Amino acid sequence: MKGMRFVVVALTAAVLLSTANQSHAVWVNWDGSESDGAFTNAANWNLDRVPGDTGNGGDDEDNAVINNGESVTIDSLVPTNRGVFLGTGAANSGTLVIEAGGIIPWTKLESRIGQAGTGVVQQNGGSWNGSEEEMYLGRDPGSSGTWTMNGGTLSNCVMYIGNNNSSGRFELLGATASVEALSDHVYVGYTNYANGVVYQTNGVWNPGATRNIFLGYDTGATGTWQMTGGTVSNANQVIVGYKSVGRVELGGEGRITASASHNFVAKEAGSVGTVVQTGGVWDNNGNQIRIGEAAGATGTWQLSGGALTNVNIFHIGFNGVGTLEISNTGTLAGSTPVIAGSKAGSTGTVVQTGGVVSNVNQIILGDTDPSTGTYRISGGVITNVSQFKCGETGTGTLEIEGNEAAIHLTGGASFAMAGGDDTLRVILGETGITPIITDGNITLAGTLEVDLTNYDFSSSTLTLIDCGGVRSGAFTEPITVGPEPWSAEVSYIGQDVLLTNIKGDPRGSLIIIK
Repeated sequence: MKGMRFVVVALTAAVLLSTANQSHAVWVNWDGSESDGAFTNAANWNLDRVPGDTGNGGDDEDNAVINNGESVTIDSLVPTNRGVFLGTGAANSGTLVIEAGGIIPWTKLESRIGQAGTGVVQQNGGSWNGSEEEMYLGRDPGSSGTWTMNGGTLSNCVMYIGNNNSSGRFELLGATASVEALSDHVYVGYTNYANGVVYQTNGVWNPGATRNIFLGYDTGATGTWQMTGGTVSNANQVIVGYKSVGRVELGGEGRITASASHNFVAKEAGSVGTVVQTGGVWDNNGNQIRIGEAAGATGTWQLSGGALTNVNIFHIGFNGVGTLEISNTGTLAGSTPVIAGSKAGSTGTVVQTGGVVSNVNQIILGDTDPSTGTYRISGGVITNVSQFKCGETGTGTLEIEGNEAAIHLTGGASFAMAGGDDTLRVILGETGITPIITDGNITLAGTLEVDLTNYDFSSSTLTLIDCGGVRSGAFTEPITVGPEPWSAEVSYIGQDVLLTNIKGDPRGSLIIIK
């Protein structure tokens, strides 16, 4: 009995100690009694004090709660408190407006812009210093949180834009608006089927050199960054699809400049990442981009305008599946090298229908056995590439279609097909094909496939590779011709590679030269 009494006393003491150490937070609710919308008017709060006002019975453990659908304005310094809650409860909503002169030294815990209900912040000026708080835009299931930033600064917090089956949206619109010096990462679409969106037309995101931007972090969440102007700079990593679904839409005058680490499009197994670049600039600052980082990850970069620059190294399919699509006026410049199909088991594909690939050290298709790399070009230009390797120890395929594409390897550049599993596939247009032009050496092996389906047979001889250096090797077996009456031969004349004695009519055929 004495032993039992000792246990009860000990447990009671532990509970009391735990309770003493817990926060004594007080919810101070907005009732708007004065109808002036002023945050700093004590009469507008149910306890007749401004949350955190130590001169009126409050302290920094107060929570400022706005639930009655009203709009509250801050235009001067307010006391430090524990957090601000807007829209706690499914039927509740609240709006906070921050004007020039508003200074918010939040908080000790977190702010919840939409906690089961609807919360809105409109920042036209002033400053919000989160004091390392957690900032939620949409915190609990069914909630919605929106932050519209036309001016001012937001700093020193970790941001969750869409959390736990909620929706969050952050709009950065003003030229003088900035998000900077955050205390931790930015999560857009955090977990549990949340939906997060950042919409940026102006202003600056500068989270800090050790802070990541995650789009689609975990468990079915979706994160999207829509950008037509302004800048994103000095982020440690931009991860488009961490364990879930992420998307970047970059256009207009938007500019993303990397910091000092790798960036990822689809990082972990099961993730799906997409970058749709119609304009703007993505400057990777001499760091790697990995599309399809892990086995089971699938990433795509669609480059139809603007520029993707300064990448070292560009992995298209690192351990997973990666695709790069270049079209219209999209430009890929200054990458060393571009690898489609990087590590064992990866699959990488480049599809170029327009645009420019220039000043690239190497293009490698199928770097590591058993990776697979494919480059399909039907338009646009590849120029100033030091080396084009179709297959390293993996399997590579280069497919050239029609005479709208141009591959100009200059400055002593080389073209090489490494082995018997590699393929050069040529799909003739109506009047033939634009040849590969190189002033360096070429090494041949593997299979040459020639598709005559669209050819008008106006010439019996076409140049496939115009070599200004030295040719070595050949396609490994004699030409195999498709159905009669079509026929052709491959010829090595000087250092060049030609398709000769082309015979047939314009009904179509596939010719395979092994």
